[in-house]
Amino acid sequence: MLGLAHNELLALKGVCDNDHVPRIEELEADNRKLQLKITELEDSVDESQTKVNQAEKSKSRLSMELEDKSIELDRVKNDLSTMDKKQRKVDQMVSEWKSKFDLDTTKNKPWSGRYRRPVLML
Repeated sequence: MLGLAHNELLALKGVCDNDHVPRIEELEADNRKLQLKITELEDSVDESQTKVNQAEKSKSRLSMELEDKSIELDRVKNDLSTMDKKQRKVDQMVSEWKSKFDLDTTKNKPWSGRYRRPVLML
């Protein structure tokens, strides 16, 4: 009986060696391929994360620059408004002076003929 069980065990071992060992080797090869693929994908994720970090740094830097430029633009707009107000005041003063000058020349025009120097005849 022990011999029969031993023969049966050897037969099953032969079947396993013939049928299952190649399948095990195939599965182990697939496992190695998948491990390589996982490693490649992890490397790809690391590279992508590095690019994302760089993009976030650039975004932060550009946001700060944009804020600085917005502040500068507001300052320039305020300066322009102040200069525009000053220009209007100067234009108003020039207009007032011109009207005074025109008024003075109009008043003095009739008098200008009366005050001519006489020509001396020798």
